[in-house]
Amino acid sequence: MVEARSFPPTEEQQQAIDLFGTGDPLAIQAGAGTGKTTTLAMCARNTPRVGTYLAFNRDIAQDAARAMPVTVDCRTVNSVAYRAIRDQHPQGRALLERLNADRVAPWTMARYLGLGHLVVTVPLPGGGSRQKVLQPTWQAGHIMRAAMIFAQSADPEPTARHFPYVEGIDTPGPNGRRTYHNNDLVAAELEPYLHKAWADLTAPTGRLRFSHDVYVKLWQLAGYQIPGQFLLFDEAQDASPVMMAALASQENAQVVYVGDSQQQIYEWRGAVDALDRLGDGINRTWLTQSWRFGPAIAEVANEILDMLDTPLRLTGTPSIDSEVLITRTLGKPRAVLCRSNAAAVEAVFNYQERGMAPHLVGGADEIVRFAVAAAQLQAGERTGHPELACFETWREVTDYVENDPQGAELRMLVKLLDSYGPEIVIEALSGLSAQEEADVVISTAHRSKGREWPTVRLASDFEPQGNGELAAPEWRLLYVAATRATTTLDLSTCLPLRELLG
Repeated sequence: MVEARSFPPTEEQQQAIDLFGTGDPLAIQAGAGTGKTTTLAMCARNTPRVGTYLAFNRDIAQDAARAMPVTVDCRTVNSVAYRAIRDQHPQGRALLERLNADRVAPWTMARYLGLGHLVVTVPLPGGGSRQKVLQPTWQAGHIMRAAMIFAQSADPEPTARHFPYVEGIDTPGPNGRRTYHNNDLVAAELEPYLHKAWADLTAPTGRLRFSHDVYVKLWQLAGYQIPGQFLLFDEAQDASPVMMAALASQENAQVVYVGDSQQQIYEWRGAVDALDRLGDGINRTWLTQSWRFGPAIAEVANEILDMLDTPLRLTGTPSIDSEVLITRTLGKPRAVLCRSNAAAVEAVFNYQERGMAPHLVGGADEIVRFAVAAAQLQAGERTGHPELACFETWREVTDYVENDPQGAELRMLVKLLDSYGPEIVIEALSGLSAQEEADVVISTAHRSKGREWPTVRLASDFEPQGNGELAAPEWRLLYVAATRATTTLDLSTCLPLRELLG
């Protein structure tokens, strides 16, 4: 990779430096590999002011710290919120002691919240109706899901509108669109219990499961100021509304939003593109010269960007000799990127069968510990695993992930274990090689964000769903995956890109 910081600022970088120097809020659209961290470091070195760089995860913050001057403190958003709650909230330390508690069983939550059976009348398409009973355990999970939606929002208090839509209790309208009669009734009925749950979550002696989302929300609601005269907010295209609200409340700091709108890949978590929501009254600039790869890979990126109706186009670095394989396959790619977690684990299995040592990005220890706990439940034993300690049988776990709104957090792992069995998963994932020692690196496209490898193969599970066409979020995910390669991009098994480039 060519390091932009080895050279004087480009024209694009100088424009960013100049706009930063005005002290006004700034949005920087930085395409894949365009040296956004280097550019931010250049900005920080051109001012006597001190600031804070904000990232979503620790690895990105640590990487940024190596590039930034000592006048910039590089932190994750969670760590900033954690420290503020610990040091400034009157009950902060007691609240934070509740972190990492065991999962609370749905029936325990239902009893604690005082929930009973809830009956709704569901109209039938041909006339008539049927009664549907919403069990207390289901209601408890629905309430906790609403509490987390509120925690990720910019709203001042939880209300009925934070409940997610419930499929199957309202008949679609004539145009096939959702109707809301029963959903509104259920939300109104459960709203008082949502207030009770949130009051518990924000009390030092509460019994429900306290999470990182809760203290981040408390931080935002309190309006605590982030240290620094300027704030560099990275990956702004995947901001949560609560983060945007926290930044909007900063009274004395210049905020610089940097990211790539076409790398927005966490919409399904409720993330929003801050760069798109800042309006027209903010200075904006672009970084389009990619220092990561050459023209051949830039051309693939631009073909994907054509599908996304965006003005962004990338220019590759001519001195990097890059190639794209469509009909020919790499014998031994450095990295294989998959669409799903399940496909990534299957790729680990496949490379092990070929006698190669794979590394799984994100680590496999968490999956192994979960599989050990699952094996205990399947053997009729209890487990102390914090995610499974509240269940007495594996059947309870499978029912939970299929029927409870909170179960979505565990669904992928449960399906993986049901497909292969805990023993196979434990054997395959125990003691995987470190990345530096591995023959091949396996990652999901989501986890590959911010990383790069010389040679990259895209797996075959980037497949169209439904009508056979990829939606914009899937094209954005392919854009992220394709731009991780520096010299060779293998698309031989990635059907959507083969067809696009064919």
